[in-house]
Amino acid sequence: MLTRDLWFALSPKEKHAEVITTLNQLHTIDAGTHSLSNDREQGRLPGVRKDLETYLLNVAEWQSNKQLEMNKL
Repeated sequence: MLTRDLWFALSPKEKHAEVITTLNQLHTIDAGTHSLSNDREQGRLPGVRKDLETYLLNVAEWQSNKQLEMNKL
């Protein structure tokens, strides 16, 4: 997962790929096919899921704030 500064350094295609990758990870957790599923480490999945969800929310906020800043100019 990227920080805000690293996020804005990405090209639009890289940002798109990053979001898709994150959504795919969430899907694999829901489908029970994540690499930690059925492993003795699977107890970490709720934390991983929460981190991924928080990251997506942060990305949405960063993009929204960037759009607002651009509209003010």
